[in-house]
This record gives sequence, C-alpha cells and structure tokens, in this order.
Amino acid sequence: MDRPNDDYDRPWKTAIERYFQEFLSFYFPAASAAVDWRVAPAFLEQDFAPIAPGSRVGCRRVDKLVRVATLDGRQACIHIEIQRSRERYFAERMFIYHYRVFDHFHCPVASLVLLVDPSPSWRPVSYSCAFGGCVAGINFPIAKLLDFSCAPRLAESENLFGLVTAAHLATLATRREPERRYAVKCELTESLCSRGWDQQRVLGVFDVMDCLLSLPPELERSFKRFKADIEGRCLMPYVNSVVRIAKEDAREEGLAEGRAEGRQLGLQEGRLEGRLEGRLEGRLEGRLEGRLEGLREGLAWLLAMRFGALPEAMRERLRAAGEEQLKKWSVAVLTAATLEEVFSA
Repeated sequence: MDRPNDDYDRPWKTAIERYFQEFLSFYFPAASAAVDWRVAPAFLEQDFAPIAPGSRVGCRRVDKLVRVATLDGRQACIHIEIQRSRERYFAERMFIYHYRVFDHFHCPVASLVLLVDPSPSWRPVSYSCAFGGCVAGINFPIAKLLDFSCAPRLAESENLFGLVTAAHLATLATRREPERRYAVKCELTESLCSRGWDQQRVLGVFDVMDCLLSLPPELERSFKRFKADIEGRCLMPYVNSVVRIAKEDAREEGLAEGRAEGRQLGLQEGRLEGRLEGRLEGRLEGRLEGRLEGLREGLAWLLAMRFGALPEAMRERLRAAGEEQLKKWSVAVLTAATLEEVFSA
C-alpha cells in the first residue's frame, strides 16, 4: 500500500541545495556549462518566496531560486521547479515566475523544470499569449525523470543524482508494493555504501533516498536492522569518525585531564602507525585503556545527545563493557529508536 506520507518535495529540495552543481550537470548540462562554478551560488528563495500569492494558478512559490555567476562575467538567476503531478496552469505559472524573478532581480533568468510525475505523456515546455500583434511567452527546458528509467547502470553513476533518480523511480514503481520497495531500498543502500565516497556525501545521499523510499512501520524496522548490518560492514570508518568527533567535543567540555591525555597519547601512536583517520581499532599498542576510555566517553556523549541524561545503570554498563561491545553500541546508536534498543545490540 502506498504510504500516505510519501513526500517528494523535501528530499529533492535538500538534494538540490546540498549538491547544486551535480544536479545541474546531471539534468541540465547546458545550464551547468554556462555557470562559473568558481563563484559560490547563492540560494535566494528565502528572500523572495512569495512572488505573487493569491492567483488562480496557485500559490506562486519558487521551489529553488539561485543566483549564479556566468562565464561571461554577469550575474544570473536559475529558477528550478520540481513538479510531481499534472497541473492545468503549470506552464502559465512558469511564465509568471520567470517575469517576476526578472523584474525583481533585473538579470537573465533560466527557468528549469524537473518533472517527477508518473505520467509519461505530460511534458509542458512553453507558454505564450498574444493580442493585437503582441506576443509574450516562454520556452523552458525540462528533464523528465521517467526518461531515465531505461538508462543503463543508472544507480552506478558517479554523479550522486543517478542514485537519487533511481530511488525516485523506484518510489513511483512500488507505490503499492511495499515488499518490493523494501528490496530496492536495501539494494540501493548497499550500492551507496560500497562507493567509497566520503562520510558527508554518503550520509547526505542516504538521507534523500530514505525520505523518498518510505516504508510501512514493520518493513522500516527490518530495514533498520539491515542498515545496521551494512554500517557494521561498510560504514564503520564513518561511525568511528562520528565517535572521534564526539570524543573531542566531550574533552573540550571538561573531560578529566588524565583521560584526555591518555586518549591523546593513543591517538598520537595511531598516527605514527598510519591510522590518521581516527580509526578506533587502530594498533594503539600500550594505550588500550586510553582508547577504551575515549570510546566510552564519546559513546556516552552521543547517547546523551540522542536520548538525554543516562541512568546510572547504563553508565555502569558502559564502564564495564569491552571494546567489541562498545563498537556494537556505537553502530546501534545511529539507528536505534530508544536507549534500551541501543543496549540490546
């Protein structure tokens, strides 16, 4: 059964804002080629969200509005519209957006449309009106997500929007097939985790895919167990990085000087042994206690941030746990819904 909270808007807007250059190069390469990417784009919709409310063509709200530098030294605006369903006045609305943006910013405007709807035949590309010999209108580029369904090895593209596109197409194809959606989500998650991408990129793309491929509660619980296993096999460097950052923050907030020194000595030996990435399982010979204390304190900080103050019984379990058990809890804390679920791992 289709999940009532399948939400396309938020994950797409998040992906565009985080990975704007890759978005343009994947769907609108001509527009991307005209941008001077040495200058950081500026997202403008917060300053100009209500373009012209109260019209028969809907609430005039720009999905994404971005100011960019062009290769010929000018400023330009790119208006991106994510459209997920047929709309009678859509082309007219694009025309209105275009001239309102131009009027407000007085610069060239590129209006680009990504159609993520399930209708193969709906492809609005222009609007015009004429009277008394005067013609006004707009032609706007579109990218139709359904057109990518036959693309070979889409999910293996080095551009992360290959995975995002595959996830959205799977969402459309499995609206009433939750078991199939679960299988596809597991497959795409494993593909994502095997890419060798950096932590921020993997977690950012996963957040988008996770929102698109929403599951019923019982399958979501199964997926969390699958994800925990994948993290243990493929994402342990990322988990270790999170724990390392947590340890550093906790130390800055007042960890005992002796423990801090012990961890620092352990990290220094790890660096000497080539474990610069902060891997907790690095060969820290002679500094085992410093490493364990650092892991315990970092995990305690993460648990407190997610679930609040830890009961003394839980703190005692942390103090008594060995390295392998602490690692299991470090993975579980990223997906568990409750404190008890973490300590059952």
